[in-house]
Amino acid sequence: MMNSKQNFQITFIGQSFHVDVFMETGKPVYFVHLSGEPLFLTQTKGEDGKLFWTSVPEGRQALAAEIGALIEKVLDKPKVPQLF
Repeated sequence: MMNSKQNFQITFIGQSFHVDVFMETGKPVYFVHLSGEPLFLTQTKGEDGKLFWTSVPEGRQALAAEIGALIEKVLDKPKVPQLF
């Protein structure tokens, strides 16, 4: 289950990058502030019904898959219970 996070950081190739999350047509789109050209990515279902990461627009799928795996690790972290 994915936690609801609007902005967070990921570490990729030894550097920290900011990620913004916004909704587009009912699904989350992630904007990764990479040095050089920024990356927009989201998950979609393939013909086999399995989810995979893709860039928006398409063309940077390998990078989207790699960074998408890092995003999943951040989103799947359990929330820390609040004591008060």
